[in-house]
Formats: sequence, structure tokens, C-alpha cells
Amino acid sequence: MLAPDELRSHTLEVAGRLARIPGALAALVKDNLNAAEDEVDRRRFLFANEASNQAESGRLAMERLERRRGPAVS
Repeated sequence: MLAPDELRSHTLEVAGRLARIPGALAALVKDNLNAAEDEVDRRRFLFANEASNQAESGRLAMERLERRRGPAVS
């Protein structure tokens, strides 16, 4: 963490380094970072919904089995 009086000089130093990076390279890096973030969000969503996905899958499998068996005979 930076002290408030160091923030300006640090920010200018980082900006100077970033300004020396070719624009096309910076764009590629940005695209890669955005894709990685999207992937993390996608995985987080899938993991968060895994239990309900498995329950629904089991329910659908049971329905298919019941249709294949046909009506119960008494």
C-alpha cells in the first residue's frame, strides 16, 4: 500500500511504462485478460448451479426410464 504522498509519482511511473508498450500488444493483453475473466465468471456460474443441474439431470433420466418401461401393469 502506498502512502498518499507517493501515489502520484508511482502512478506516473506505471503510466510511463504502459505508454512504452505497443498499442497492438496492449490490446492483445487486454483481450486475453477479458477472456480469462469471462471464463472465471462462467466457471463460477456453473459451479454455483451444479447441484441443481445434477438434480434436474437425474429427474430427466428417471422420466426417460419410465417412458421406456411403459405403463405399469396391475
